[in-house]
This record gives sequence, structure tokens and C-alpha cells, in this order.
Amino acid sequence: MLQRILSTPAAAPQPGSTLSAPAPRWHYLPRLYAVPLLGREADVQALQDRLLDPTARLVTITGPAGLGKSRVAHAVVERVQDRFASGAVAVSCTGL
Repeated sequence: MLQRILSTPAAAPQPGSTLSAPAPRWHYLPRLYAVPLLGREADVQALQDRLLDPTARLVTITGPAGLGKSRVAHAVVERVQDRFASGAVAVSCTGL
């Protein structure tokens, strides 16, 4: 999916033209978790609020391994992915 996104050329509008249709949204958020997230509503809401804050240009989640950072982030993206014009894409950083 990432290769498809990266290989799709961006169409630049011609001067004086108008776009007749919105750009396609990319959604690639695999279903990684079979059970709902329990007991982390406050964390999910706080992260969602920060992510949707127009003054926040970058949101970083840090902490020791095994605390559920990825799980909380995934839950937030499931909630807000339709609010972003370009959609949402999950990218694994494992091994980087």
C-alpha cells in the first residue's frame, strides 16, 4: 500500500483551472486488535484532542516498551481518520 501511495504522481492543478472532485483519501489502517481498548479512554481522548488541535504540528507518543502506545495511537486514528483531507496511513517503524 505504501509503495502504491508513493508511486502515485500528484496531479498539479493548471493555472486558472478548478478542481471538480476532491482528492482521494488514503486509508490504510489494518485491523490489528481483535478486542476493544479497555480502560484507556482518558488517554485516547487526550491524544485525540491534541492531535486535532490546529496549533499542534507534531504529536509524539513516548514511553517504555509494553505500555500500549501503539494501541492507544491506533484507537485514536480509528476515531479521527476521516477528519483529515489526506486520510490516514499506518506505517510500521519496526526495525528502523
